[in-house]
Amino acid sequence: MEQSLNLCYECSTFPCTRLKRLDKNYQQRYHVSLIENARYLQNVGSDQYLHEEHEKWRCVACGSVVCLHDRVCSECGKFMPE
Repeated sequence: MEQSLNLCYECSTFPCTRLKRLDKNYQQRYHVSLIENARYLQNVGSDQYLHEEHEKWRCVACGSVVCLHDRVCSECGKFMPE
């Protein structure tokens, strides 16, 4: 029976070639490492990780979600610089 995986770090090939390419792109474009995030998630657990990400990507103006890709709040449109 094939084992079901929910998160990248659970895979025996983590980090795979595909993830490494995607990670490189995200580091260059958005200054975020998917591999580092996955390792951090593995170390601290999902509750802590999600709490920190929620705070990190929360709009300072209205409290809504700021998009990682363009750093703009989905609710009020405020830009969040790095």
